[in-house]
Amino acid sequence: MFSKFLINEKTMDFTAKGMAFIAKIGIFIGGLCIGLYSLKNGHFPQGITLGDGFLFLITAGCFGFVYILFVASLTAMGVLCSPVLRPLLNIVFWSLGKLAKNKTGKEAKPKYQLKKFQWKYFLFTPVLVPMLIAFGRSDKTVYLTLTLLSIALYMFYSIYEDMGRMIKSTNSATQGNIDYKEKHLEVMHGSSLKKDRSIMMFIIIFLPIAMGGVTGQLLDSAMRAANIRIDLTTAYIQEPYYSLLTTKSTETTAEKFKKIENITVIFRGFGRSSLVSYLENNKLIKLEIPNEKIIIPRKTNMTPTDQT
Repeated sequence: MFSKFLINEKTMDFTAKGMAFIAKIGIFIGGLCIGLYSLKNGHFPQGITLGDGFLFLITAGCFGFVYILFVASLTAMGVLCSPVLRPLLNIVFWSLGKLAKNKTGKEAKPKYQLKKFQWKYFLFTPVLVPMLIAFGRSDKTVYLTLTLLSIALYMFYSIYEDMGRMIKSTNSATQGNIDYKEKHLEVMHGSSLKKDRSIMMFIIIFLPIAMGGVTGQLLDSAMRAANIRIDLTTAYIQEPYYSLLTTKSTETTAEKFKKIENITVIFRGFGRSSLVSYLENNKLIKLEIPNEKIIIPRKTNMTPTDQT
C-alpha cells in the first residue's frame, strides 16, 4: 500500500511539473506572438499599468494554450495521414539513400522510424476540422501551407517519439549487468539523446512561427476572441482624430464624438491608446488614438431576461 502511495505521489508531482512547464511555455509563446503582432502593426502600448500587465499575462497564456493546441492538431493530422505519408516518405528516403550511395559509395539509411497510425489522435479532429475550414475560408493557399506544415511536424514528431523509445532502451541497458565501460557509454548516449529530443520539441513548437503565414491568421483570430482586435465595427471618435481618418460628414453627439462605421480596431485594451485602421478611397489609414478620445460600443444580443 505504501508503494502505491509513492507511485501516486510521483505521478501527481510529475503531472504538476508538466502542467507548470506547459503554462510557462504557453505564456512565453503567447507573449512572443503578441509582441510579433505589435511589431507587425507598429504599435507598442505605452503607459501600461499593473492591471494591464496582469491582463497581458492572462491573454498571453490563453493564446499560448490555443497555439499549443494548434500545433498538436496539425501534428495529429500528420499521424492520421501516416498510412499515406509513410510509404511516400520512405520512397523519398530510399531515393536519397541511393543518390548518396552513387556519390559517396555508402548508402545512407534513415536513423529513425516514422510514427505509425494510432486511433487516439482522432481526439484532435474536433479542433482540427473547424480550424481548417476557418483558415481556408479567407485564403485557399493556406491549405497547401497547412499540409506542408503538418508533414514537417509529423517527421519531427516521429524523430521525437523514436528518440523516446531509444532512451527507454538505453535506460534498460544501463540497469542490466554490463561492463562498466559499456555502461558509461550507454549513459553518455542516453544523455545525448535527451538533449537532441529537447531540440526536437523546440523545433516542433516553434516551426509554425518560423514558417509564418498561418500563424498570422491564428494570431488575428486569437486577438478577435480576446476582444483586442475588432473588425469592421462602429466607433465614436473625437476631433481632430476623426478628420484624420475620413472626410465624411456625420452627426456629432453632445460630447462632440462623431460616429464612424466599418472601422477596424487593431489593438486595444493595453496602455493609454488604441490602434485603428480605416479604408477610404482605396487608401488604408492607421491611427493611434488616446482611449479617452474613442468609444467602441459592445455588441451583445440580450434578451428581456438579461436586461432585468
